[in-house]
Amino acid sequence: ETWKRVTAPFPMATGGKPASEEWPMEQFRQAFSEALEKRSGRNLAVLVFPGALSPVHMGHLVMMDQATERLQRAGYDVLSGWLVPLAGCGHLSATFRLKALSELKSSLMVSEWAVRNEKTKEMEVVHALKEALLEETGSSSKGSARVRVVAVCGADEMKRYNSLKPQDMLGLVVVPQPGDEEFLLEKPLQQLYIAEASPSKFATLDGKVLEEAIAGGDMAFVSQALPPDVNRLALFPTVQEQQDFGFDLAKLETQVPDGPWPASKLMKKLVSVGPEGANTWAVVILSDAMAPAMKCHLEILHQARQRLEKRGYCVVGMWLSPWNESKLKGGELSRDFRSRVAKLMVSAEELTMVSTWEMEQEGKLSAAQIAKSCRETLTQMYPNTFEGSQLCVFHACSSKNQPFKSSDQAFRDNLGSVVIPCTAEDMLLEKPAQLSFVTEDVIDVDEREQFMMNALRTGNIPAAVEALGSAAARFVLAPSNGEREMQEDFKKLGVQPIGETLLAKTRQNVKRTMDNLGLSGNLKSEGLRRFLHKIDPTLTEQEVNQLLKASPKSERGMVPGAEFMDWILNSLKP
Repeated sequence: ETWKRVTAPFPMATGGKPASEEWPMEQFRQAFSEALEKRSGRNLAVLVFPGALSPVHMGHLVMMDQATERLQRAGYDVLSGWLVPLAGCGHLSATFRLKALSELKSSLMVSEWAVRNEKTKEMEVVHALKEALLEETGSSSKGSARVRVVAVCGADEMKRYNSLKPQDMLGLVVVPQPGDEEFLLEKPLQQLYIAEASPSKFATLDGKVLEEAIAGGDMAFVSQALPPDVNRLALFPTVQEQQDFGFDLAKLETQVPDGPWPASKLMKKLVSVGPEGANTWAVVILSDAMAPAMKCHLEILHQARQRLEKRGYCVVGMWLSPWNESKLKGGELSRDFRSRVAKLMVSAEELTMVSTWEMEQEGKLSAAQIAKSCRETLTQMYPNTFEGSQLCVFHACSSKNQPFKSSDQAFRDNLGSVVIPCTAEDMLLEKPAQLSFVTEDVIDVDEREQFMMNALRTGNIPAAVEALGSAAARFVLAPSNGEREMQEDFKKLGVQPIGETLLAKTRQNVKRTMDNLGLSGNLKSEGLRRFLHKIDPTLTEQEVNQLLKASPKSERGMVPGAEFMDWILNSLKP
């Protein structure tokens, strides 16, 4: 924590300055004055870390902390430290690396000296700082208090400091990674010290590890690996910062990959909660036919989440997991249809996603197989995030379909269940030691399903929206021409297609809304894009682009809002 608390913004220097002005001295000046007054008799030292710093991360701060502790045990008072980005290093521009360092809230200072001196080597940085300190303190005579300049590096960079001479008031602290200490020999008489490897999870963090985490979409680890204000710049830049550093920010952008167990919402949740809940993370799965998915399925997941959070768990992700054909009775809805409805259902959900893993497997799967697949996928894809943490996987279920038997002893693998009673008469006991929990509220899925089917078959739109949610109800009741390719599924549900009268009423309501919002005239594509996402948040960028490309346009390339909605509504005619 030595270098992480004091705010010390550094000035963005320009060329032509004397050496001392290229090296900010605020923190050093105060510490040096206090050391002279104290006259403790201890040796004085400063630390300097030359490197790519592309960008600065927690591993750099951990190394500076470990180096400080080692010098203090060797009898030094460490007055201050500098981070020095080198020119031509790393995959980020020098301007952006300096911007990230300027965001760092720390007592460490930052020098631009090496960035403005091309092809500078580490030893040149050390000597430049020494000259700047001599200019600052006037300590060229032997009788004055002298300050040793000590470089900090990892074990793989020791050779770069072979020319360091202790008689020149220089030194080196090597900070090894865990397990490397025994291979390094300390030489105190030559001012070569070996720090202890840090127990921190960032002790092994370097630029390569960070780049791999970014490429793999491990947003949670990236947010922890960057100091808070640098993390803000990298993951949540302002509009101005996006304009100024768009090229660099694109290299730091983490795209969570899609897959059988999608994790984009999970990653966002982990970023928001931070590492504090790392020992109690939990995810919840609802495995069911989903023929089709209903809002009560979401309610089951929400009830399970609430129960687990009351027990102290931090729920970071939830999935609807539709069955494969092996569990269905036959004559059921198609895989694509069930998946589409489920994805529409969760589009506006904070944590809930849809897993296709169970759908894609052959044969009947046990609850343990499904849960283990989820956990193994997450821990393999995001090893840095889940390393050293305990991830419990829970099945949410109704009292009619409990996933585990007591003889399974699933809790030994950190697998559990949250049971939602079907009726108030259900007598269910919790067994927390076996990771078996029960919610208070009752949800009868069979009753809800009957309500939904009646709504679809009678064309009762308000009831259908109540059962399915607006996005899924729109798809089931009023599919577009492109969506009607699943005609067999609509027939199996007995859906009453939307009629001409309702279409006319919908057309009037939409046009009235567009008039009220001032969107009935010619619109730029971006304005229409925002409107489309507002009325249907499930639309992908590709789908919106296809709509805009095919839509009617004015002579100036603008999109007429009223004509556009007529064109959309005409596609809904049965």
